[in-house]
Amino acid sequence: LALRAAGQGPDLEIGRWLETLPAAMLQPLESWGLLDRHSAGLSKSLATHLADWRVHLTAKGTGPDQVDLVLTRTSTILEVANAHAIVDLVPSRIQNAIAEKAAPQPKAKSKTKKLGLNAQTQNHYIQAIKQFTRWLVRDGRLIADPLLSLPKKRKKRVGEDLRHERRALEADEVARLLQAAESGPFVCGLSGSERVMLYKLALQTGLRLGEIASLKVADFALNGNRLTVTVRAGESKNGEEATLPLRDDLAQELREWFSDKLPTAQAIKTPWKSRGGKMVYADLEAAEISPRDSADRVADFHSLRHTFVSNLAKAGIHPKVAQDLARHSDINLTLSRYSHTVMESRAAAVEKLPDLAALISAQELAEGAATGTDGEQAEIEVGEDFGERGAGVEQIGALRPAANDESPNDEHEPGLDQQ
Repeated sequence: LALRAAGQGPDLEIGRWLETLPAAMLQPLESWGLLDRHSAGLSKSLATHLADWRVHLTAKGTGPDQVDLVLTRTSTILEVANAHAIVDLVPSRIQNAIAEKAAPQPKAKSKTKKLGLNAQTQNHYIQAIKQFTRWLVRDGRLIADPLLSLPKKRKKRVGEDLRHERRALEADEVARLLQAAESGPFVCGLSGSERVMLYKLALQTGLRLGEIASLKVADFALNGNRLTVTVRAGESKNGEEATLPLRDDLAQELREWFSDKLPTAQAIKTPWKSRGGKMVYADLEAAEISPRDSADRVADFHSLRHTFVSNLAKAGIHPKVAQDLARHSDINLTLSRYSHTVMESRAAAVEKLPDLAALISAQELAEGAATGTDGEQAEIEVGEDFGERGAGVEQIGALRPAANDESPNDEHEPGLDQQ
């Protein structure tokens, strides 16, 4: 009362005490005019604060998809934590809720369990709810951030905590996928030609499905010397605007594709995000391509992005340039795709080494024949066989990346080798 009479707000100690009071006790104090704007905010439910936060994010230009994603993650954790008021924002309580959300869950009508959240996804939830509490402080609704001490999960090494590892498509698989889509029926609401255009854009730009869905015709620059597509700020994964170059042949196809569309129209039709994988599976099945390879790596829509980066590696593009084109925040993400490509090339080169068992057999035959009239001829045959098989050894040096070298083992579908 003395602070209020002096026109001052509560100090830090009183503010922290007020934050522990239930809303039922704060509301009368607010109605009597004894609480300032900060303290009055304590009586509001978290649902009300979330609604205000949504308005704030939208007003500052955050894309609607990103706003929905952050709000959904935050509200999900608050629901699991049974948190309804600011007093419920306790680090241990939120941490337990995230752990509960991350645990494997039983599938409906199945004896198996649905995989839980990996460390990276858990960190996305932690980041979302901490972003919410930081806004509460900046907006004067809290004196201090109650989740400041909430730790993130240990950052995993690339590929260490994947629930399933994606694979890139080979050049012949890309050709078969496009052919199957072109001649196929409607899948997930898209015609064959619509799916082909969607796949081509993803394969030649590395854009994610959500980013492609956000594109308008006006986001493409298809005339002049600089052919580009721009993902608007708030629509990309990192929230930053990104302008990417386009190949000449793809730009020509897009010009024809947009010929009867307004600048504000959606550029490329896409399925719902959750159905992108189902759409690709359908076309892979039609093309008689297994979604999983021998290493149990899976092919889905995001695999088109992996294919984009792998094709950059096969073309000998410098990793830093590839990182910029793929918009990877960590160079290790880019290098992981390069390492896959290099290992595949190394494996192919090793297969070209001479068959040692065959050499030994040939040598034994030569030694046996040396006591007869064919000894000289047998020795020549062994030498010729070794020289032919040994050619593969000469290719080992080419497996070490050079400035302008391409692996002689790489075979690309026309139009893909420069991706």
